[in-house]
Amino acid sequence: MNNYHVVRVAPIVGLTLRQEIAADPSYQGLSYDEYLEKILAGNYNYSDVFAYEMRKLGNQVEEIVYDVEGLQKQWAKENDLHLEPDELWQEKIVLAQLKKLNPDVVYIQSFSRITPKAIYAIKDQIPNLKKIAVHSGFPNGMDVVTKDTLVLAGFPNIQKTFSELGCETHLLYHFWDERILARMQPTERQIPFSFIGTSGNGFGDGHKTRYWELLKLAHNTPLECWVDDKDAFQDPESDANPFVEFPLKEHFYKDLAADYSQYPKPTSPLRYLLPRGTAHRPVYGDDFFQTLHDSLVTFQRHTDTMYSEIGAMRVFQATGAGACLLTNDGDNMTDLFERDTEVVTYSSLHECIEKANYLIDNPEKAKEIAKKGQERTLRSHTAKERYAEVHDILQKALKRS
Repeated sequence: MNNYHVVRVAPIVGLTLRQEIAADPSYQGLSYDEYLEKILAGNYNYSDVFAYEMRKLGNQVEEIVYDVEGLQKQWAKENDLHLEPDELWQEKIVLAQLKKLNPDVVYIQSFSRITPKAIYAIKDQIPNLKKIAVHSGFPNGMDVVTKDTLVLAGFPNIQKTFSELGCETHLLYHFWDERILARMQPTERQIPFSFIGTSGNGFGDGHKTRYWELLKLAHNTPLECWVDDKDAFQDPESDANPFVEFPLKEHFYKDLAADYSQYPKPTSPLRYLLPRGTAHRPVYGDDFFQTLHDSLVTFQRHTDTMYSEIGAMRVFQATGAGACLLTNDGDNMTDLFERDTEVVTYSSLHECIEKANYLIDNPEKAKEIAKKGQERTLRSHTAKERYAEVHDILQKALKRS
């Protein structure tokens, strides 16, 4: 089988973003197809890049965005799918969509609220279904996967784990969507040092180090944070950054040799603890990429669950957008970028602060590294490259099935 019919099942993920979509009147009254087109055009998370690249390779492709309630319930309404008041609508609607589309391949974007276990429940009801593939960028899903699942792992240790479970597993890093460059506005670097993403608050112990490092960075550098803080900014009239002095002595902020395993799990919105004026509302889609583009230096801290490896989506987004990336080091760094030439790495918080302040004080050096990092990403880490790999892997898997 050279070409095939594939449906990707993907989330929007961000709670704040889903709240904003639900409150946006421009989505009201849209048909399902119009609603989906508007979501994908918003350039959030994964956008329509999967469909765009896979169609260029000759495949029939559909997208399901399963965690936007208004979108999915509009599909249910148009297709006369009855939902009970307390029913798990996400799973029921996705399964009904897949049965109707009847693809050769279901491609699940991450083990999340919709898991392969749910898909397996109706596998026999999708006559054409030949393969379930999952892209896993986080170490979970080991309890639901079966040996006939094709796993595309975003990190080497995730690849190793699923291979040991008997799954066919391939290493497939995240990427940069080249089309985004044309959507950016050319500007001079206006933001000396940025962080754009989730703080770790509300995400369990796996994000603990990121949360505490961000707090200390903000008190020792000119870091500005566009931070998704789990509880979000639900009151649009509230002060986005109402600083509340952390109930510890001042030396806490200056202690750069902390053992974060001994720190408490984050329970407070980080924006309350950052210096006043340095926390901003989270940004998504084109605003997210423009903020990266406008940053001289941008910060990335991988979660504590990544086995000392790097490769989060923001690594490729930051370099692709042309910012100088400052990230924690990883055992696999040489597979992706050249240290301190294409990206800047750190192994301790003290080193991170020292390098951040050096780059801010030496903007031409930061721009030089940013340029080389962007060139590397455009050469080696594009969506076109990655989905050509996916296409080849799926072709071979389907020929064996």
